[in-house]
Amino acid sequence: MKNYLSRTLSLCLLCTASLSLAQTQSIEYYMAGLHNQQNTHNNDPLASTTVPDFGIQAIGPELDETDVRYGYAVGLTFKVGTRFLSRCSGTLLTQDWVLTAGHCVDQHTLHTLFKLKDDDVLTHKIMLIGNTDIRDDEGNQTHFIDIKGQADAQPQLHVHAEYAFPSLQNAEKRIAFAQDDFAVFQLNSAAPADYIPAFLPSRYSFTRHQVEGKKLTVVGASPVYGDSDQTDGTLDITFRKARPTVGAGDGAERDAFREDEYRHNILYTNRLLCGGDSGSSITTRQRPATVLGVTSQGSNAQKGQCGGGDNSQENFNLFGAVNLENNPALVDILAHAGIDYLQNTVYISDTHYTGVFIDNPIEAQGRDARAVIDLKAISALSRSVKATVIGIRADGSFTKLGNRRLKSHRYQGTAELRLNQLDQYASLLVAFKPSRVDHGAEVSVNVIRQP
Repeated sequence: MKNYLSRTLSLCLLCTASLSLAQTQSIEYYMAGLHNQQNTHNNDPLASTTVPDFGIQAIGPELDETDVRYGYAVGLTFKVGTRFLSRCSGTLLTQDWVLTAGHCVDQHTLHTLFKLKDDDVLTHKIMLIGNTDIRDDEGNQTHFIDIKGQADAQPQLHVHAEYAFPSLQNAEKRIAFAQDDFAVFQLNSAAPADYIPAFLPSRYSFTRHQVEGKKLTVVGASPVYGDSDQTDGTLDITFRKARPTVGAGDGAERDAFREDEYRHNILYTNRLLCGGDSGSSITTRQRPATVLGVTSQGSNAQKGQCGGGDNSQENFNLFGAVNLENNPALVDILAHAGIDYLQNTVYISDTHYTGVFIDNPIEAQGRDARAVIDLKAISALSRSVKATVIGIRADGSFTKLGNRRLKSHRYQGTAELRLNQLDQYASLLVAFKPSRVDHGAEVSVNVIRQP
């Protein structure tokens, strides 16, 4: 298990203001050695395949075994004894850890909503996209994955510390609920390697995508449309995708979404979703996906009106934003999944390279495989500032992984690199080229390490 944020920061936070001479020389050494190296990773998220726009429809069409590009999406059913009650959705963040909504797994919430007895044992069953070979001839599920430890009444399941039973009487209460409506749980068996987990978001992700009129992607495990009995969990869990539009809809939440007080805590879109889509992620459209928010609430979602794909403006959907910078309790539960969030500061020099070293420790017989390098210029930059990321192996050899240029007028001074196949590196170096014009400028370097 990875260390929690407070301990991690004490070990890994390196500001260039306090770098020793040897460390400064080592940065210069690595940068000098990169003169003839080319990037070895294609880490530009904009270069990823863009999914075509299928238009407005009720979280459809159906996805099947050919759609493992959406394999980060999982479906959940709730079961008491042999009786299935309802459904939710979730998102793979690693091969065996899932992010979902707190109200999908919180025992008190589920017992209250479904009026269960105190001694009723409620269990969760999980399905992956494309598991069509484990359905019977009528399309019914014949196999599910359990939450690890669930059989022993010790499930590996962690709910956001600020989560509380929903009180949704007005827009402010709905927003307050959504921003804490998170949970993570561990699968009893890992997803196959071709199911690519979603990346967590950088500040660049929000700046670029949390924009009114932007179309994003949601994949959820809704009931089959047209089913008269939408609570029959033995029926096919049907994965469907939708293209909601950020800021569309005329609910009171829309006005709140536009206010700075709430903008970093929620996402708001027109409503295309159903009750079974709670816990699904709203993501970027390029692959691998970046998760921006988790589905918390939707107007009419529980009133049997979701099957027709109603896109009327008075309906809405509300997501809790996966904003690690503003949500320390979310960072805490992600630590159970082995995900670290590191915060660093670098100051630009006019004479030499400056930077920060990020450890990639060996834990559970392996190193972290992925990371998001999250950059933001805190000081106003007169020109662009170049950041280079280097992977350093245990034997001292190193490789250039990519670079980005920060510009104050572009995406509010933010940029990101999404890196994979990092398990061969003992550490990463994020280094900044000297600049006479922007000498002394402060740059925030946050790193999200994912197994």
